[in-house]
Amino acid sequence: MSIHWQEIGPYRGLIYNASQYEALCTPLGHLPQHLSSVHATLLQGGRHQTLRLQLEDTRGGQHDLVVKQFGRQSAWKDHWDRRHGSKALRTYTTAAFMVGHKIATTTPVAILERWQGQRLQESYFISHYLDQTISFKDFLLQLFAGRGSLQLLQRTITAVAEAVRQLHDAGCRHNDLGNQNLLLAPPPPTTTGHSSATATKEQFTPCKVAFLDLNRARCGRSLTIWDRARDLSRITLPPPLLNHLFAAYWRGTPPLSFRIEESLIRHAFAWHTFTRRFRHPLRELRYRALRHTSDAPQHAVYPKPHQIELWDAERQSYRRLSRKG
Repeated sequence: MSIHWQEIGPYRGLIYNASQYEALCTPLGHLPQHLSSVHATLLQGGRHQTLRLQLEDTRGGQHDLVVKQFGRQSAWKDHWDRRHGSKALRTYTTAAFMVGHKIATTTPVAILERWQGQRLQESYFISHYLDQTISFKDFLLQLFAGRGSLQLLQRTITAVAEAVRQLHDAGCRHNDLGNQNLLLAPPPPTTTGHSSATATKEQFTPCKVAFLDLNRARCGRSLTIWDRARDLSRITLPPPLLNHLFAAYWRGTPPLSFRIEESLIRHAFAWHTFTRRFRHPLRELRYRALRHTSDAPQHAVYPKPHQIELWDAERQSYRRLSRKG
């Protein structure tokens, strides 16, 4: 992708569609002031913050935007970003690739960077806000808590599998495909009761699946089975539902080599997660202190399969998931 930087206030920047968003250049040049105003809402805290911003351009047009504000980093990471592109630039190029291949994501608007010598002082990725959505992580938490529909869950997992397959077939590996980075639109209903107890699979509205947090993605080449297994190993589901995901992704029985590699990668990542407290004790203590605040990491804890009870419209009764499905 050819990069032609332009000056936007104190930043160097890229505008995804310059003719459409030319009037945004001036207000984007004052982005920090806008982010500290009443027109900005914090969506996710932490070192890298995500904010929703209502921004007016110089022609009076109103824009509903999401701004990913990347935090400062070490000198060696700045050096690496000088050579390979900042997180903001990598997110922007991946989003542009995905939009070009008709893969759902937040449509890019612009990126901004401010370098001082060899150090990256500020960087932002700006995109359109996707309204009426829910993350796959929050959808599962609400569905499990609300004793929702098994058929709806299966259809939603199928939609996720098909979206990931489309992403992979286009030559793009996400590299951080956690449940929190899959966005469902429109949000499927997450509870069921006597009024919806007779619902059939045909009554469920299919959802579109969009991908978020793209700075680790690598696009533009064919994916191996290991590449596919690495991505899919980051999706968290109880075992019987994971089998449904894999079958939907492969449109049949998954290859044995995939099941072996996916299992090895999943167990390796589980060990990596378990040992994080020993490898980064200070950071883990800081995260613990931030628990129940907007700056806390977004970790999800799902119930065990035998604790999950869902409404099965085909059996007309509630059904508990088993370990093997």
